[in-house]
Amino acid sequence: MFLTQNFLDNLLNRGPEIYESIGMNNSLKQTSGSGIFEFTGIEVVEQFLFGGVTSVTDEARKEMLAQVGKKFSSL
Repeated sequence: MFLTQNFLDNLLNRGPEIYESIGMNNSLKQTSGSGIFEFTGIEVVEQFLFGGVTSVTDEARKEMLAQVGKKFSSL
């Protein structure tokens, strides 16, 4: 059986606002989402971009995990 759907998690070192301001969020979605997975026939169901993972509080990291869990639960 081949993989036909995928969730992508991009863990970024800096805060998300920095990546958004320079267009990096869109670039990541284009290169890894559309450029790699969709090109090979794998649908990207969701692509999460989490910034500051190494520098945020434990509560913030738990919220990031909750977002992923919520998406999986909705399938």
